[in-house]
This record gives sequence, structure tokens and C-alpha cells, in this order.
Amino acid sequence: MRRSLLVSLAAPSPRCAAFLMALSLFFATSAGAQTTFTVNTPDDLDDGMCEASHCSLREAISAANNAGGGLIAFDIPGPGPHTIKPSSELPALVSDVTIDGTTEPDFAGTPVVELDGSITPAMTQGLVVVGSGNVIRGIVVNRFPSNGISIATEASGNVIEGNYVGTDITGAIPLGNGNAGVMVGQAPDNTNGGTTPEQRNVISGNIVGVTIVDLTATGNLVIGNYIGTRDR
Repeated sequence: MRRSLLVSLAAPSPRCAAFLMALSLFFATSAGAQTTFTVNTPDDLDDGMCEASHCSLREAISAANNAGGGLIAFDIPGPGPHTIKPSSELPALVSDVTIDGTTEPDFAGTPVVELDGSITPAMTQGLVVVGSGNVIRGIVVNRFPSNGISIATEASGNVIEGNYVGTDITGAIPLGNGNAGVMVGQAPDNTNGGTTPEQRNVISGNIVGVTIVDLTATGNLVIGNYIGTRDR
């Protein structure tokens, strides 16, 4: 995300000049860096701001979309599981947004951030992707009335890895979503899973595991996952 700073000073003091030089170096080295939005609460409140004092997942997704992309990290206090129960469908991921549950401080190789859709209305989906270049990593997605994770028409180049979709945080107890664990609808060139254990998804307990719809959904990879079984 590009940042700009306009400062007008007639005759800056030495201290001010040093500050401005340091600030200019900060912006220069930060140019092109991915902006981070840190979820620090399990609640679903949305006041339109993602701030250090309060940033829900709903607020973080909206902020990342408005910024043209970014990293959604997690720092929810206390021991896991960190369960987020949205009351309605979350904002869809537009483009270049990474949701990374492995950033939660008590992550130790398996997901500890849980997205629980048990109180959402009928037909609600868990995480919806409508653009390109998004990543969903290290999240538990369960009990949504419809699909756990959905990639919409023409969204391409997205990655879903290291998630538990349709289970609890242990990957062993079924808490299925109401339709597909992962739905790819008319969307090409997306990756579900990967060649390493860290990239493997556990997709189990759902009505169906992975659904890829339409002949236009070419080039999608489903690789290395545990589908319809537990994680071990």
C-alpha cells in the first residue's frame, strides 16, 4: 500500500530535520510492503475501524479489502481455541488478502483459530473469495449452513492451505458445514492443499468434501489433503 506524507516547514530545526529523514527512510523501506491488520478479539463487532484497541475479523477483512490487500494476522489474548462466531456472512475477500491463522502466538503446528458458523442464518458461507491472489491459511471453519470456504466465479490464483474444514480444532471430531467443505464455482487456477504437511487441509464432516463446478473451472489443484477422514 502506498503512503504519502506532505510536510511544510520554513526552517526545520536539526531535531525536526533528523526526524523527517528517519520518517522518509521508513516510508521508503515500507513502500510495497504488505500491510498487516491484526485481529485481537474473538467478537464479531464492527464499528468500521480496525485498530490496536479493537479489531475483529470482520473489521480486518473490510480494512484489507479497502487497502487493496494485506495480511490479516491474529493476536487474540488467552489460550486457544480462539473461537470467532460471526452473526452473519463475513465480507468476501476481494484481492491479495491473506488470512493467516498460523500467526496466532499459541499456534504450534495445528490451527487454533476457529470460525464457528453455528449462529449464522440459513445459506451462510464461512469464508468467500471473489477475487484473485488471496490466501486462507491455518483456520478451522465449521458449522456453517452452506459451504465452509467458497471461491466464486472467475476468482483465480487463490490458495487454501493448512486449514481444518468441517472438524474441531483437533481435526478428529466432525463439526461439518452444511454443503461443501470447499466449493470452487466456475473459477480457474486455484490451489487447495500442497505438497508439504503444513499445506495439507483436513476437509471432513461436511456433506461433500471438495466441489469444483463447471467446465470453465480449469487448472485447479487439489493436492495432499485429507478428505473425508481425520488428520491422523
